[in-house]
Amino acid sequence: ISNVQVIPSSPNSQEEIECSATISDPDGDSYSTSYIWDVGGSVVGYTNTLNLANVGVSPGDTVECTVTVTDDHGDSGSLAQTATIQNTDPTIDSIVMNPTEPTLQDTLTCSVTVSDIDGGQPQLSFALSNQTTGQSLSPSSTTPSSATVDLSQTTANYLDVISCTVTATDTHGGSVSDSDSVTILNTAPVFDQAATISPSSGVEMGSMLTCSSVASDPDDGVASLSYLWQVNGAQVSIGTTWTVNSVDATVGDQVVCVALATDYDGNTTTSTSSPVTVSNSAPQVSNVSLDTLTPNT
Repeated sequence: ISNVQVIPSSPNSQEEIECSATISDPDGDSYSTSYIWDVGGSVVGYTNTLNLANVGVSPGDTVECTVTVTDDHGDSGSLAQTATIQNTDPTIDSIVMNPTEPTLQDTLTCSVTVSDIDGGQPQLSFALSNQTTGQSLSPSSTTPSSATVDLSQTTANYLDVISCTVTATDTHGGSVSDSDSVTILNTAPVFDQAATISPSSGVEMGSMLTCSSVASDPDDGVASLSYLWQVNGAQVSIGTTWTVNSVDATVGDQVVCVALATDYDGNTTTSTSSPVTVSNSAPQVSNVSLDTLTPNT
């Protein structure tokens, strides 16, 4: 036997390896070949190939292949070769930031799943940052597989890009990194006080109605707050006030006002008031006269 090789020469813990030998007999005799695989003093195989995934080796273990050749006369020779199991870096199977469309009021969570073909549980480290400003963000809380940041407690603004970079390190020092990012959305305004009509009862022809509401926007403020009036679903006027009239309404009609809050990015939110009903007005006597002021009997 002039040469023995383990192929590949630097396998990982899941590969199938082969023992190859260069054999010759100066007498030209036929011969038989046998193989013995050994890991840490224990025999684990007897063929020219060995599936390491079935053996349970770890990075740093030494695998030895001994080849023995025996000719027809019973003479034999042996030669061995070793290979050291190499560490394989862990794999980040998934990295997800949730919610995927956060607002400035959200708590953002970066969750990771990781695996290692060599076994064991890799350790994770998280780096959160605002890519728009270059600012590092301190996690609000962490678990072995996730990190969170409360955006309301940061100086981030809408349209900023927040990234999460994860590094997984195994017990043998192998590491891998991956990242994900999301963009903070600009939210529409919200109504802190819904649209309300005053007065809400005793509404008759000629009554002046007023619509009021309160809106706010945590991102960029409310640029405008406007109102429109509807009678039975049809728009009849705009503005904060409207006077009930016989052209636009009749007794029994339902009147509502719709408040529209618009922020500086053009996002609009509406609030519709509870309806008020146009009531019938009692007839009024405006003048009484007699046809004669001095009647006789």
